[in-house]
Amino acid sequence: MAATKYTYSISSDFPNQKEDTDRLTQEIADSAIVTALDYIDTAGDDCDIWFVDALSGGDQTTLDTIVANHSGDPLPVVADNYVKSDGETLTTSTSWQTKASFSYTPLYEGDHLITYTALLSCSDTGVFMKTHITVGGTEEASATFDSSNKNHSDGYYTDVSRSVVVSLTDVVTITLEFCSSESGKTTYIKEALVTVLPLG
Repeated sequence: MAATKYTYSISSDFPNQKEDTDRLTQEIADSAIVTALDYIDTAGDDCDIWFVDALSGGDQTTLDTIVANHSGDPLPVVADNYVKSDGETLTTSTSWQTKASFSYTPLYEGDHLITYTALLSCSDTGVFMKTHITVGGTEEASATFDSSNKNHSDGYYTDVSRSVVVSLTDVVTITLEFCSSESGKTTYIKEALVTVLPLG
């Protein structure tokens, strides 16, 4: 076996012209690539991804796809009762996209206050930006905002804050998702925070 390097341009190959090594490492580990990742090194515009051996044609195609879809955002910070994702994430899809997610273990069975906050923006005016949280796959709170007469290029963001009380009895996955109301129109989200507090 011989260590093999695959070099990508951060400005040309990565969609947001940025790379986050921790996120990229996780994306590669979660993929179907068989050959083990050795390490990732960046210098200037180059992102060098080293594997312990040469990739097969199929695995190299998978790596190309991972890079082409890599957001470059830092991984969310996850604690026992909250998840935080500050980096800006975007989508042009009308299907729900995950911004942050974590597994929560209740200290006791009963009501819990779940709150999410974030900043939203859109590439175009007059487009609705949508967010919601799911608890165990069920939508529990949502918010839809009109981009009004300002958009992302103006540096305009809308503050989002929603809370809901949910009865929890066991470990549950809580997820903050977002999407655009109109296909092809970009919705942006950043500084997202989801917290869970037991009541009583």
